[in-house]
Amino acid sequence: MVAIDKLAHNTAHEGLETRRVSSTLTQTAFELRGGRFHLFLLENGAGTLVAEDGEHGFTPPTISWLPDGMARTITVSAGSTGVLVSIPEALLGKSIPQGVVGSQLRQVMGLRQHHQQVDADAFQVMSNYAQLAERELVRIAPGMDTVLENAVSIMLVELWRLSGVEVIRPVPLPRNLVHSFMSLLDVHLRDHWSVADYADHLGVSRDRLTSVLRRATGEAPLALIHGKMIAEAKVLLTSTTQQVAEIAFTLGFNDPAYFNRFFQRHVGTTPARYRREKRKPELSEEESFAAWP
Repeated sequence: MVAIDKLAHNTAHEGLETRRVSSTLTQTAFELRGGRFHLFLLENGAGTLVAEDGEHGFTPPTISWLPDGMARTITVSAGSTGVLVSIPEALLGKSIPQGVVGSQLRQVMGLRQHHQQVDADAFQVMSNYAQLAERELVRIAPGMDTVLENAVSIMLVELWRLSGVEVIRPVPLPRNLVHSFMSLLDVHLRDHWSVADYADHLGVSRDRLTSVLRRATGEAPLALIHGKMIAEAKVLLTSTTQQVAEIAFTLGFNDPAYFNRFFQRHVGTTPARYRREKRKPELSEEESFAAWP
């Protein structure tokens, strides 16, 4: 007798699902929902995956990664235990880390993976984070989305490690590196990324990034970051009526007093005084027109 989709526990949140497999008396078969990437952990027992290219057996402990559309049904024998984590594509995208590891992880995420008789420690790490996701889905506590994203992220990295893909850091051409840095600076200026953050995202060392930017622009990365921040601050001070504190928050500063010190260190005057000085010519011009007969 085969039970269909008979699972001991099923939790879900915004498309993420964890389903605990606990087949005690009968063989159990269940369908894999479309629009999801599936991570299947089989701790004990035996099972079979039915995919487009035929059937594949499980020899636990097994960790399987099944991209959307690459598998239809999983059948497990009586006495089998495990867990199925089904991840929507939107959450998958948010959970993939930045940098070189993230770019290589994206490449393997589109491939079906079937790791059998996995090392006990590697399986336990994966199982722990699957259980963490399951617990968060049941608790529905503050910060749940952050915990789920990080749990999925760690499981993806562990899966990538199992795939045996070697980290290959491409060496970008200097011209491309400068362009990529400037583009990232436009996007993440107000996030206050460090130079190390930019280097990691670009897949180069901090020293290489510094060397390339110095040769191309004559300035170090930090100087370019600060210069961009000051330029944006000047635009906001002269073209808006926002208070200085509001401008500080707009630019990602948590402390307006620190923003004042930062601006004065680079410009030589406070933001408020800079605004007044820049508006003086406008006021004088208006007064001169008003004095016409």
